[in-house]
Amino acid sequence: MYAHCKREVESIDHIFRSCPHAVAIFNKLSPTFANILNIMDFKHWLFEHAHNNSPSHVFNIPWAVIFCFAIWILWNQRNQFLYCHQNVDVQRAHNLIIERATEFWASISTPATRSKQGPKLISWEPPPPFWYKVNTDGSAVGNPGNAGCGGILRDYQGRWVVGFLRNIGHTTALAAELWAIKDGLSIAKSLQLQNVILETDCRVAYILLSDNLNPFHPHSTLLMDCRDLLRTIPQVQMKHVMRESNMAADAIAKKGALTPHGFHFLFDCPPDVELLCIADRVGVCYPRH
Repeated sequence: MYAHCKREVESIDHIFRSCPHAVAIFNKLSPTFANILNIMDFKHWLFEHAHNNSPSHVFNIPWAVIFCFAIWILWNQRNQFLYCHQNVDVQRAHNLIIERATEFWASISTPATRSKQGPKLISWEPPPPFWYKVNTDGSAVGNPGNAGCGGILRDYQGRWVVGFLRNIGHTTALAAELWAIKDGLSIAKSLQLQNVILETDCRVAYILLSDNLNPFHPHSTLLMDCRDLLRTIPQVQMKHVMRESNMAADAIAKKGALTPHGFHFLFDCPPDVELLCIADRVGVCYPRH
C-alpha cells in the first residue's frame, strides 16, 4: 500500500502519474499537458513528456523542463513523507516546481562565456556624480532554509549612507534575493532619492524583474512589489553584477540570518564589513576565472 494516499500498492507509475496528489499537481501546472498521453504505458508516457519542448505558460519554459522538475519534487515529497513524516502539499509542490524550473531556465538561457586570456578583474564601481548605488544580496542555508538578506546604499564617492539587513525566516535563496531588492528600493524611495542604481548578483532575480510578470510564479507578489518601487524612483537603473563586486552586500546578507527576526537598519558600517567597503571605495579588484 502506498503510504501517502493509501489506495494502491506503491509503484513508480502510481507515484508519478495516477496518485491523486500527482494528478492534482500536474493539473495545476498545466491541464493541457497533464491529460495527454495518459493512455500510454508509463515508460512511453515518461519519455514523451520529458521530450516535449512545447512552451508552457511559465515564461514559455519548455514543458519538458517543468515536467522533469515535477517528477523530482514528487519523488522528494514522497521521501519526506515516508522518512521525515512531513505532510505533502499540492500548492507547496507547485510553487517549488515553478521556482526551480524558472531558476534553471534562467541560468542556461544565456550561455556563459569564459575568457581565453585568463581571469577577469572585477571591482565595485561607484555611481556617476550625484547618483546613489544600492547593492543587495540574499542568503539561504539549505535553499529552502534559514534565510537572511541585506544591502548597502552608498553615494558617488563610495561613502556609506545606510545599510540594512533582515532575518526572513525559512524560505528560498531566490525569495531572499527579492526581499533584499525590495528593501533596498524601499529605502531609496523613503529617502526621496532621484537617481539610483540597484545592483544584484542574482541573475535569476534580475531576469524575472526585467521580463513580463508571470502571475503564476510563486514569488509574483514580491516581484510586483519590486516593480512598483522601481516605478516610483524618477531615474533608476537595475544591473546584474558579478559576486566579486557585491562582496560587502553578501557579508551583510549572511549577518541577516543571524539577527533577530525582522528588518534592521545599519546606520553605521559594521566593523566586520568595513574593510570590504574600504576596498570597494579604493577600487580593489578581484580575479574572476
